[in-house]
Amino acid sequence: MVNGEPVIQRIDLEYLARHFGGSLPVALCPACSRRCRVLYFRWRGFVCRRCTRAIYASQSQDVATRLRVQFQKLRERVRPGTWDREMEYFPRRPKRMRRSTYYLLRERAWAKLDAADNALDVSLARSLARIAPDVLKGLLGD
Repeated sequence: MVNGEPVIQRIDLEYLARHFGGSLPVALCPACSRRCRVLYFRWRGFVCRRCTRAIYASQSQDVATRLRVQFQKLRERVRPGTWDREMEYFPRRPKRMRRSTYYLLRERAWAKLDAADNALDVSLARSLARIAPDVLKGLLGD
C-alpha cells in the first residue's frame, strides 16, 4: 500500500533451465523487461536495480576507503572479529591455517594498505594544489 491505496502490478516470470536439472525463476522488470532476481519498490511500483539507478555502497566511496575496506576484509579472513581494530594491526597466524595461505593473505593485505596510503597522498596533493598551489610548490621545493 502506498498512501493508503493498494498497489496492483503484474510481474512476469521467466524460468531459466539449470545445468543440473530444474529451473530458476527470474522476474522481468516491468519498466525495461530485463531479467532480474530482485525487484525494488520505487515510484509506486516494482522495478529492477538499473531502473532505480541504485548504486552499491562501495561506488560512493573514494579509492582509499575502498582499499582500506579490502584490507579489513582480508584481515577478517585470517581472524574473525578484527574489523574494528586499528589499521596497522594484522593478526597472528591461526593455529590450523597453512603458513603459505597466511603469508599470501598478509602480503595482499599490506599491499592494499600501502595502496590506500598512496591514494590518500595523491588525493591530498590534488586538494592542496587546488586550495593553495603556492604552499604545494614550497613543499616540493620547485
